[in-house]
Amino acid sequence: MDPFYRDWCKMIMDRMEKHPIRGCLARYEPANSSLRNFKFIYDALNENKYITPFDWSIDMTNLIYSYIDSNYEGTGKYFIGQEILEWLENKLDHSPKNFQDFVNHRLQKQIQILTDCIEGIGTIEISKSTDLKKHISPAELKTLQDNFESISDPQTLINVMFTLKKYIPELDADNPIQITQSKITQQCFQELQILFKHADNDKKL
Repeated sequence: MDPFYRDWCKMIMDRMEKHPIRGCLARYEPANSSLRNFKFIYDALNENKYITPFDWSIDMTNLIYSYIDSNYEGTGKYFIGQEILEWLENKLDHSPKNFQDFVNHRLQKQIQILTDCIEGIGTIEISKSTDLKKHISPAELKTLQDNFESISDPQTLINVMFTLKKYIPELDADNPIQITQSKITQQCFQELQILFKHADNDKKL
């Protein structure tokens, strides 16, 4: 299997194993000894025994169907199995065609999360004790929103996230949070503007 697709399949399995609910599949042992368990499939990926992602997906779906069938219909575990199956099928339906497609997908997803976070700022009531001179104005908020939507390369996104996390440690590009206006200081805003200016200059080269 192409290393890119192998890593993508491993990423799917890593996320599944770490998930508080879907992780149950990693601990499931099929009653049918001819079926491969989660660890066997993961090890086979590492040893490059699958020719294509399709071959890998067959083993994964067989394991999930076995998990579903091992539980009574209508029970919590039965529905968990159904959810895992739908989740995997959705991942397969939207699998990246190549590395650049994967990068672009991740980039757009994280930009949207940042945009959603910043859109929430205006709805937060600021405490009377907040020093407004140290924080961004509505016009600067709109500028930031436009800046986020203009991000077109991974390195700029990485730099922006690094700067934001200095001021908002709880910000995670994979999990949207609502940013309060009091957390966006003028210093943070100015640092971001320098980053976006450099990124804009690089585009012109």
